[in-house]
Amino acid sequence: MAATQPTGEQIRFRSANTGDHVLDTYLESAEIGGRNLADLLDDLFDPSNNGAFRTSNFEFQFDTSADKIQFRVGQYSSSTAGWQDLTTFFKITGTFSTSTSYNNFDLVTTSTSDVYIVHGLSSATTYSSESNFISSANTSKIVDVSLARDWATKTSGTVDGSDYSAKYYATTGNVAAVAGAITNINTLAGINAAISTVAANTTNINTVAGIDSNVTTVAGIASGITTLSASSNITNMTTLSGIASDITSVAGIASNVTSVAGIASNVTAVAGISSDVTSVAGISTNVTTVATNMTTVTSLAGLLSGAQTFAVTVVNSGGNKFAIDGATNPTLTLIRGFTYTFDLSDSSLSGHPLAFKNGSSSYTTGVTTTGTAGTSGAKVVFAVPSNAPTSGLLYYCTVHGNGMGNTIATQTNNVATVAALASDISAVSAIASNVTTVAGMNSNISSVLSNATNINTVATNIADVNNFANTYFISSSAPTGSNVGTGDLWYDNGTTTLKSYNGSAWVSVTAGNTDSLSEGSSNLYYTDARVETYVSNGSSTPVFASGTSSGAWHVDSLTGPATLIIDPTAIGDDTGTVRIRGNLQVDGTQTQINSTTMDVADLNITVANGAANAGAANGAGLTIGGANATLTYVSATDTFAFNKNITAAGASMTTSDEATALAIALG
Repeated sequence: MAATQPTGEQIRFRSANTGDHVLDTYLESAEIGGRNLADLLDDLFDPSNNGAFRTSNFEFQFDTSADKIQFRVGQYSSSTAGWQDLTTFFKITGTFSTSTSYNNFDLVTTSTSDVYIVHGLSSATTYSSESNFISSANTSKIVDVSLARDWATKTSGTVDGSDYSAKYYATTGNVAAVAGAITNINTLAGINAAISTVAANTTNINTVAGIDSNVTTVAGIASGITTLSASSNITNMTTLSGIASDITSVAGIASNVTSVAGIASNVTAVAGISSDVTSVAGISTNVTTVATNMTTVTSLAGLLSGAQTFAVTVVNSGGNKFAIDGATNPTLTLIRGFTYTFDLSDSSLSGHPLAFKNGSSSYTTGVTTTGTAGTSGAKVVFAVPSNAPTSGLLYYCTVHGNGMGNTIATQTNNVATVAALASDISAVSAIASNVTTVAGMNSNISSVLSNATNINTVATNIADVNNFANTYFISSSAPTGSNVGTGDLWYDNGTTTLKSYNGSAWVSVTAGNTDSLSEGSSNLYYTDARVETYVSNGSSTPVFASGTSSGAWHVDSLTGPATLIIDPTAIGDDTGTVRIRGNLQVDGTQTQINSTTMDVADLNITVANGAANAGAANGAGLTIGGANATLTYVSATDTFAFNKNITAAGASMTTSDEATALAIALG
C-alpha cells in the first residue's frame, strides 16, 4: 500500500522571522499578481543560461534634452516608459559662507563671481575665510570671471599670450586709422560737388596737364606778357579776356586740378570706360546690396565650388554647445560629393574635440582630422561620400557626448543635377509659351492622371473599342454602309427602341421569358427538378434530394470553408432559431457558445465523459471566466477543490478554518 502523502494545508513550518505558516497559504501569498513563483523567478533569472541573472532588467540611457543619465528596472513594452533620473553629483551652494559645511562636488561662487568646485574631502568642511577657501588644495576654479573681463576690455597686451581682446580690435589697427582720418573723410564728403565738377571737365584738365611746361613757361615770362599789353597782339589778349571766367574757375580749384593731375592716368582710364561707369551707376542699388551681403556671396561661391568652411566655437547655452558660424547647436544639411572644413582653432574648443557618428557608431568615411581642437590650425575636413546616409548622422563632442551637437542630413547635389539637365532646360525654355499653356490646363491634366489606369486599359484594348464602335450605333436614323453587319445593335433614340440587324433589316429587340421553352439538356434556364438532379459534390450522386410534401431538403453531407455559418432569418442580425431534431454530436477540440443565457433541460451534465478512471478525470471542473474562480476535481484526494470561499446558509467557510473543515468532514 502506497504511503499517504500530506496535503499542502496539512503542512506547517516555522519561520525564524515571521512565525508559523501553512504551506498552501504561504505559497499563495508569494504568488504576486496571480503569477506563480516559477514565473516570478523567471523574470529575474534566465533558465536558458543556467539560471544566470537577467542583466537586461536594468537599462541606462542619456537624456540629451536634460543632460541627465537615466535608468529603469524591469521589462517594458514601450521604449519611453519607466525611465528615472540618476541623482546629480554636483550641488550648487551659492555664494561662499564661513558658516556653510562644504562637501565634495559642491559648486561655490566667490565675491569676485568666480566659481569653484570642492573635491578630495574625507568629510564635510567649513572654511574660516574666503581666501582660505580659494587657496585650499580641495578647491579648484572652474569659471574665471576676471579672465572673461580681460577678453572683453583688456588693451594693454594679449589675453592668452597670442590673442587680443574685443576692445583692442575695436580701437586699434584699421579701425583706429579710419577714426583718426575722419576729419579728412568729412572734408572730402563736403567737396563732393567740386570733385564731380572736375570729373566733368577731365578733358580740359588733361589738356592743361599736357601743356604744364607751357604754363610754367608763361609764368616765367610774366614781364613779357606785360609788355604784350601794349603790343600788336592785344587782339589775342582780347580773346583770352573772353574766357576770363573759365580761367578764374580753374584758378579757384587749383588744388583740385593739382590732385587730378596726380591721378591723370587713372582719369584717362576712367574716361576710356565711361559707358561702363554709366551702366554701373544705373545699378548702384544692386551693387550696394551685393556689397552688404558679400559674406553670403562668398559662401555661395564656395558652395558652388563644392567646398565650404564652418567656423566652430563652444558656447554655454544650458550647458556647453557647439556653435557653427554663430548658430548654437544647429541641424546641418550637407551635400554628398562636397567637402566641408570645420575650423576648430578657436580656444573655446579646448577639451571639446568634434567628430561624427552614424547612430551609435563612429563615422570616419571621408573624415580627416588635423591638429588638436582649440589650437591654431586645428580642423576636421569632411568629404561627404556619395553613399553617405540620408539621415542618422550627427556631430558630437568625443569627451562630452551627443548633447553638444546635433543631427546631420545629407542630400544629392541638386546644382550638379540641374547642370546635367542644361540642354533639357534650354529645350524647355524654347517652348516656354507651350509650357505656360499646359500649366493653364493643370486641372484637366490632373483629371486625366487620376484616370491613367482606365486610359491604359482602353489603349491596350483599342481593337475591341473600335470593334464595339462598329457594332453598336446610337442615332435617330438607321445606320447603313459596309460596316453594318448581322448581329449589330442600333439604339433608335428617336423611338427609344433597341434594334438588331438580321442581315437584311433592323428589327426590334423584345423581352422574352422561358415559359414557352421545353425541358432539354441545352436550355440555359433551371427548374427545381434540374437543380435537384445536377447540384452535386463533384460526382454523379446528388447532394440534395427532394423532400416530401413539406418541401424539405435532405443532405447526406454538408461541407464548406474553414468557417461555415448557418444563419436563420433575419440574416446578419444574430436572431432566429436553428433547431436540430435528434442527437447532436460535435467533433472537435472546442465548443464555444456566445449567447447570453444557456438553458439546459437535461437533468445531468457529465464532464470528462469517457475518462478511463479518476486519474484521467483529474482537473475536470468548472471555471468562471473573468473571476478567476474554479471548481475542479482532485483525483489524488478524491475531492472537489474550490479556489474561492464557500458560503452556506449565510456562513462563510474557508479551508484554513479548522472548525468549519471539521464540521464539513463530519457532515
